[in-house]
This record gives sequence, structure tokens and C-alpha cells, in this order.
Amino acid sequence: MARDTKSGKLGFDLGAGLGTFAGALAAMRSLTPAWQAGRGEPEASEAGASPEPDKRRHLRDMVFEGEDGFLFHRDHEAVEQVTGASTFSPAQLEQWLATVETRKAWCDAHGIVSRFLIVPEKHVVYADKLPDGMRISEERPAAKLMRAATPFLADHILYPLEPLSRARADRETYCRTDTHWTMHGAFVAYKELMASMAREIALDQLEEPDPAPATETYVGDLGLRFEPERSETVASARGFAPSCKLLLQNDKFERGNVQVFANERASMPTCVLLRDSFAYLLIPLLLESFSRLVAVSSLSMLYDLVRAERPDVVIVEVAERFLGTCWTGTEILMPQDLAQPTFAELTGIRLESLRET
Repeated sequence: MARDTKSGKLGFDLGAGLGTFAGALAAMRSLTPAWQAGRGEPEASEAGASPEPDKRRHLRDMVFEGEDGFLFHRDHEAVEQVTGASTFSPAQLEQWLATVETRKAWCDAHGIVSRFLIVPEKHVVYADKLPDGMRISEERPAAKLMRAATPFLADHILYPLEPLSRARADRETYCRTDTHWTMHGAFVAYKELMASMAREIALDQLEEPDPAPATETYVGDLGLRFEPERSETVASARGFAPSCKLLLQNDKFERGNVQVFANERASMPTCVLLRDSFAYLLIPLLLESFSRLVAVSSLSMLYDLVRAERPDVVIVEVAERFLGTCWTGTEILMPQDLAQPTFAELTGIRLESLRET
């Protein structure tokens, strides 16, 4: 069931009273059964079943430590992918290219500006912090996809590895104890995304916040798998999206989670964001550039949603590891947009109800 949350403006709280970087990621983690299991809390499921006794031990075994306290994960075959041990076959690469080309062509035909944002794995951005003997391969799925991209996709696919790597000279772009990027890293990706669209659509853009922000102590989704838990100091993320409201969200965990935001500046463009957990720190930034933002946790293109919303912009954001992950068995899960559930089936919200917000 969808929750109406029309009361209250956002101060970067995503509608949940969050005023800090740690608070934003805590909201994300609270929707993640793996995180709850790592804390020893009941795993979220329809049956309400508790996790196996060795669940936390398994999660801990999926983390390894690099230089300077940086933690890295093995989830979703991330290590196999970034080292090139698991990569696309020619047919799989062609299927990914065809899928992305189809998405862009459909959006172009409907007058929609679209982008496919691939978030680099921390392993790649911080390759110098990996343990000795672990090498990043140019045969990894993301690198193959970028090399194979046609001129038609030249401005459509973004893989901001170089900007995120360069920006480390100022501040860390990924957390030491977490899978995800820092607020600084999210801002770097946001600027790349906005700059790439500037030639096609006029968008208000944020300037980077205070270069010496307040800090807070944070335990990331990798650090909490240890006993005792590993913490770090991160920059706070206050002050974004002060004129925005969270209009609606549902109670779905992980895939199918929906949030609908509105900005008081109604004249700005609108956006549909199809995302994974990396977008939690992008959303407060995007809210400064769009009058309406519909964010859905989905790795697929939800054509029925986009057709109903008729946004000015569609952004599909995906972590690098989800390009070549094996959800079951050893076969890479390939995108099948037209074979996926409808928006209503995925989220539990009727499109008609969404348009009423």
C-alpha cells in the first residue's frame, strides 16, 4: 500500500526525518534484508522468517580489507567481474547494446532526454587500495560495454570513472566502510550527468557545497558486518532540497520501492529515475533540478511508467556489478525490459494513483 507523506518539506531527509549523510544511508539500509540480517535482525520477507544462524558470518566472509582501512565486497560477483574472470560473451554484449539503444531510441521518439548512468565499483575507483595481487581488468563487463558503444550512444551512456578518480584529490569519493560513494562522489556524478544533458535541455544545477563540511561518525554496510563494527568519519550532507516534498512512497523492500517528490518550482522539467541504492545520495541533488521526480528501484526500463508520466528526462542508474551479476546459477542475468512485470505488478501502485499525486 502506498503511503501519502504530503506533510513537511525536505531538508535532505527523503521524507523520513533524515538530516545527515548517515541518516540517508541508514534509510537505504533499513530497506535491505541483507543489512537487517547482518545486524542480527529479522530478515524482511513476506513470511517474516528469521535469517539462518550463520547469515552474519556469511556476510562477513563476503568482505575483504584493502589498504588504509578500505573495505571491499564480493557481492553479486563484483570481484569476478572487475578482474575479468566473469565477463560478457559476444552475444551478451550485443544484447546489452541492443537494450540500451532501444531505450534511447524509444525516448528520442517520444521527445524525452535519456541517460544510462553506470556507477563504477569502488574496487575500480580505488584500485590502488585493493590487496596485492588483485588487478582490475579492461575485460570487465562495464569496460567492454563502454568500448562497444556506438556513436548513437556516445552521450547516452555515462561511466564517470575518471571524474570520480580525479576528485579523490579533494576528498574521498567512496566510503571506507560502505559499498557506496560519499556525498562528494555523488556530487561528482551529478555534475557529470547534468553537464551531459545541458546541450539538450535547460536544467538548474547545484554548486558544490562547502569544501570543508561538518563531519559525523558512520558505520557503513560493510563495516557493520564486523565484530566490533568498523566506523569512519564522513562529511555531513545537510541543506539540499529545502523546497521539496515527498508526496508518496510505498512499503516495498528493494526492487519496486517508489518515491514521488515535488519541488515548489513547478516550472522546472520532470524526471523518472530508475535506480538502485546508489541513487539515495543522488536524489537530493536531482531534486534541485526537477519539479517532479518519480524514483523507482528497478534495473529494467518501465515503459508503461514513462508513457504515463511523460517526463522530460529519464535516467537509468545502475551499479557496475549489476551489469554482469548472476542472480541464480552461473548465467549472467541479461536485461529483458519487455518481459519484466508492469509498474503496478512491481510496485503495488496503480499508475492512475501515481498520477493523482
